[in-house]
Amino acid sequence: MAHVVSRLEWSKDRIEQVLEVVTLWATDPTESKIVRVSALQTLFEIAMKHPEMESKRHDIILKLKPENVPSLTSKIRKLTTQWQKK
Repeated sequence: MAHVVSRLEWSKDRIEQVLEVVTLWATDPTESKIVRVSALQTLFEIAMKHPEMESKRHDIILKLKPENVPSLTSKIRKLTTQWQKK
């Protein structure tokens, strides 16, 4: 579901609602790791399309890093490298 969300066009109001839901998926420790990693990927893809959302992306990284979940840490590292090449 999260991957589809990033490929759709959203109005500014809707994109903020979408980000809220995807952020919940990414930051909820009760969600499966695959859901959280997919949601994190989606957040980065949305931030690439909407640079005004970069602070949200950064806040989520800061929130997730201390959890030390290997799959999330790996995805953060890969996405951050991609972001820096942008």
